[in-house]
Amino acid sequence: MKNCHFLFIILLFNLSCNKHIDCAPDQTINIGRLKNNWIYVNEELKIKMALPLNWYITTYQESNSQITVPIKTEMPSNLIQKSNITLKNVLDRKNSHEPLAIFPVFFISSIDPQTLFNNEGEKKSLGFCIVNSSNQNEDKDLEQLINDNGYQKYTPQKTELDFGTKEKLKCIKISINRQGKTASRIIGLKNYGCYNLFITIDYSTETGLKDIKKILSDIKQ
Repeated sequence: MKNCHFLFIILLFNLSCNKHIDCAPDQTINIGRLKNNWIYVNEELKIKMALPLNWYITTYQESNSQITVPIKTEMPSNLIQKSNITLKNVLDRKNSHEPLAIFPVFFISSIDPQTLFNNEGEKKSLGFCIVNSSNQNEDKDLEQLINDNGYQKYTPQKTELDFGTKEKLKCIKISINRQGKTASRIIGLKNYGCYNLFITIDYSTETGLKDIKKILSDIKQ
């Protein structure tokens, strides 16, 4: 009888762990804000991240336009126009060519994005987006991303990155050869129920990757 009771408790625990949240289109998602000293803050996601000076930041506006400025002493007031969106805002950005609906928040790069493809110097960039979560689980969403986005041909490698001092970011790493040059990308997901924080890292050298890892590991939570 005790064994049956024990198995019943395990079953209840498994059911509670696997229970999906109902995702309402009007669910509010906080995309954070930039403070005057170039600190990105998102209380809901528990992120406080210093942006690197002398890089460039691109933010995306409600009108689907974008603004790119250098990260210097003075910060424009209109970089992130609002701190909240809804799940519907994310889903509305889905197109038939992508497995995920992607709502970009910001993108930082060590060189001006407008000269990114013509610049022969070291390239390193970091992007923060919000994407829908079909499985409400990082591992399953990463597997779906690999299968639906054709990443299998690049032999993706699973890896983890420090996200602050307390958490790990689940990632895949791919390398793409274009015109004799190797482009390296890491994609990471952090799940928050109905949506994921979607992080992209592009780099041309291991030194560049080390710099971006430092930005992520220095996140305050």
